[in-house]
Amino acid sequence: MMEVASITGHKTMQMLNRYNHHKAEELAKKLNNHHKAEELAKLD
Repeated sequence: MMEVASITGHKTMQMLNRYNHHKAEELAKKLNNHHKAEELAKLD
């Protein structure tokens, strides 16, 4: 979970849990989109 927190920018697990109300599938989609955006940024 700390890896997810580092990706989303939450500094603590408490903050991640406070705002994390997503289903696992939705979270996976968002992380995938974040990863794609990072890869595109590297190309610029």
